[in-house]
Amino acid sequence: MLTDYKLSEPEVALLQIIHHQQSQSDSQFISQLIALMYLVDREVLTDSLQFEKTKFTLNSSEVESLIQELENHGVVYVDSSVTFGGDTRNEVYITENGVGLLDNHSDTKLTEDVVTVCEEYGEIPISNLVSIIRESENSIDWLR
Repeated sequence: MLTDYKLSEPEVALLQIIHHQQSQSDSQFISQLIALMYLVDREVLTDSLQFEKTKFTLNSSEVESLIQELENHGVVYVDSSVTFGGDTRNEVYITENGVGLLDNHSDTKLTEDVVTVCEEYGEIPISNLVSIIRESENSIDWLR
């Protein structure tokens, strides 16, 4: 168990998303995690992270760095595989250490808010989720 590792708010939110999604389905693809993290960032964390918006996806090097940092500490596990089309597919899983860190985290309001976002949007396919986000923002900063 990692007793000396202190989670930042974005790390707690990301871990909570991974944990919630893992309990709901077998797959936690990074693209889905980034979209859910975008919603959590906007609704819960007050825009603390940067996201790149493209026509079909959301990208965030910050979220990917958070995932890498959590993996380096043994809090999550990233499983990479190659699809039939030759693309790399990355799935993220929370480890026992990650569950232990979440159990010891005391900000129940943050946890509740993240779970609320996951319950509302977590089952939506990524293409539909990005469309919902685009429409709700009605923003000109989305590349068309």
